[in-house]
Amino acid sequence: NPHILIGDEIRIRQCAMNLLTNAVKYTEKGSVTLGVSYEKKDDTHILLTVTVTDTGIGMREEDMESLFSPYKRIEEKRNRTIEGTGLGMSITRQLLDLMGSSLTVHSEYGKGSEFSFTILQEVAKWEDLGAYTPGYDRMAADAYEYHELFRAPEARILVVDDTEMNLTVIQSLLKKTKIRIDTAMSGKEAVELAKKQYYDAIFIDHMMADMDGIETLKHIRELDTCKDIPTVALTANAVSGAREMYLEAGFTDYLSKPVDGGMLEKMLADLLPADKVLAVDELTAAEEKTANSEMELDLDLPEEIDGEAGLKNCGSAEGYRSVLSVFHQTAAAKAEEIEEHYREGRLDEYTIKVHALKSSARIIGAKELSELAAGLEAAGKSNDLEYIRGNTDTLLAMFRSLNEKLSVLDEKPESLPVISEDRMKEAYQTMIEIAGSMDYGLMEDLLKDLRKYGLSEKDEERIGRIGNMLTELDWDGIVQTAKEGLGS
Repeated sequence: NPHILIGDEIRIRQCAMNLLTNAVKYTEKGSVTLGVSYEKKDDTHILLTVTVTDTGIGMREEDMESLFSPYKRIEEKRNRTIEGTGLGMSITRQLLDLMGSSLTVHSEYGKGSEFSFTILQEVAKWEDLGAYTPGYDRMAADAYEYHELFRAPEARILVVDDTEMNLTVIQSLLKKTKIRIDTAMSGKEAVELAKKQYYDAIFIDHMMADMDGIETLKHIRELDTCKDIPTVALTANAVSGAREMYLEAGFTDYLSKPVDGGMLEKMLADLLPADKVLAVDELTAAEEKTANSEMELDLDLPEEIDGEAGLKNCGSAEGYRSVLSVFHQTAAAKAEEIEEHYREGRLDEYTIKVHALKSSARIIGAKELSELAAGLEAAGKSNDLEYIRGNTDTLLAMFRSLNEKLSVLDEKPESLPVISEDRMKEAYQTMIEIAGSMDYGLMEDLLKDLRKYGLSEKDEERIGRIGNMLTELDWDGIVQTAKEGLGS
């Protein structure tokens, strides 16, 4: 297989993930298979085909269109245990259309379905890909060991966006680089700041209410001190030809929103003056010690939790504490659901809930609880009622005991700033947009930011649920819950 392709990796992966998620939802027994193949088109292009085959419920011909309608599910009564809005399949169809492709569906009612799409890709390297597993293992190890590309404490940038949450996201993404960041919520405010302060780079949102990004850039370029400053357009609508349009308007480059942290850092490494950029290997021992302290959790964990495993799963002490908090906030309700489904004999729903607990317990490092939940999930799938009757009470007692011990997380600062209603609504809208692109890191940063504020009881409960859904990658559930918040 060709080694390196040129194409939209993020969108292709998103389409494949959406198909896999849909297949898993509708496959109670059997298997889901992902296939990737190609056909050589010419010396520089291939037709890349992604196929997802399942042994699930299958569809009647009249159900086909419902599959692509957001918020509709096939055969509601038959599939009452299946959660989600169906938004993922609608997004997949739209993304493939934008990439000049389409979704092919073959399905037999009661026997399963096959979904596939084919996309034209340019080939950068024809050399053989080789064994996949060792390469993936190296990539996974590199991802875990990733640190910021550089530090630039002497550099200063300006970020302009009329949505406050977007400013917060960029501040969060660049936190480890130590770059000094000024923000402006309008073009007019940005021009005033640029008059008073020299910036090494300026990021400007294209779509702003009073003065759009292109007009803002024009006024900034008119300032004597800003004629040559690198400027980057921020846009949520990165369509074909966008780069050329922004270059013609006078920008140095552009970034798609939601902003990818890695791409942002790489861009800044090129844009900032070389004498202000310190490579990570130039850091002093004291700075390294500070960086390493981010993996030190200042919290007494119960003995049932392996903190080292939890830290590794979450990447930082801050991230781990956030995940622990979400686990704690939702535990009582989750335990109640498991018990109710058990008492009422609803085996399908019971199995879904213990599956979710298996995953969330593993992430925080509660190995014994996760393994017991895994055993009960397997028993649910094989209809082993004897095992379920013999172990469910033990699971619930273990779950509730652990939750009680995590009450140390309830200790909050005496006074947190109260978030405004408008900003809370803005946060929910941003969550819907982020869920559309399945950006785990961006969603995690947004939830972390919200926990710095005093939230209403309802919002606190919703954010807890959304955090729990994020650990399970339940993007449809996040959209649905965020829409509840917008409606309240």
